[in-house]
Amino acid sequence: MTVLNRHQFAELLGVTGPTVRQWVKSGMPAERPGTAGNAPVEIDSVAAIRWLIHRLGARVVACNRSGGEFSTAIKKDAGLKAGCF
Repeated sequence: MTVLNRHQFAELLGVTGPTVRQWVKSGMPAERPGTAGNAPVEIDSVAAIRWLIHRLGARVVACNRSGGEFSTAIKKDAGLKAGCF
């Protein structure tokens, strides 16, 4: 298990920190140790990538059913730029 902060995880995947923040808000596994609301998020990279694969898998099914195009909202949420992938 490799634990990363939000910025490290974003760099690993080539996305922005705000994208990772949105994924965490959407349910991506992450821990906020301590009681302070502003404590840095700790992300188990293996669990988070599994979550992303599952989430994107559902979107691929939706993409295939819609004729091959992701909606703009799904592209933005997934951190994608063009096409279904």
